[in-house]
Amino acid sequence: MKDKVLILTQQSGGGAFGSRRKYLHGEFSIQMKLVPGNSAGSVTSFYLSSGDGPGHDEIDMEFMGNATGQPVVLNTNVWANGDGKKEHQFDLWFDPAADFHTYTIIWNHKNVLFKVDNLFIRSFKRYADLPYPGAKPMSVHATLWDWDGSYWATQKGKVPVDWSGA
Repeated sequence: MKDKVLILTQQSGGGAFGSRRKYLHGEFSIQMKLVPGNSAGSVTSFYLSSGDGPGHDEIDMEFMGNATGQPVVLNTNVWANGDGKKEHQFDLWFDPAADFHTYTIIWNHKNVLFKVDNLFIRSFKRYADLPYPGAKPMSVHATLWDWDGSYWATQKGKVPVDWSGA
């Protein structure tokens, strides 16, 4: 098979894939190697989503682009009924652009668990008084978007997108 190349421009913005099936729970993994060098303003993500709209559910692992030499931030979030205020961020302890790594989301009726290379990094436990994604089937997605997410993804826009490396 020939190598596939994804080219990003200021007009195209990104690339993605998603599953055709939807799931109510499960374990989902992807092996990824992130963009090397200056990836400021780009976001690479692996997530589950029930769809768009104000009441959607979503479970995210998002990798914030960075300036060369800066740590990559992994943002995790759990959305339930449109409420996504359950965010945690981690500076990764390795260079995710140097090699492939396995990122896993485990979603069941009690917890959402996040793993990197088989190490648990976060557990989001279900509580009776907190919205939890459990009633809406979700599909699996992976995306790379680069439509100038500088403000959101890279130090509030201090490091802009370098389109020459797209």
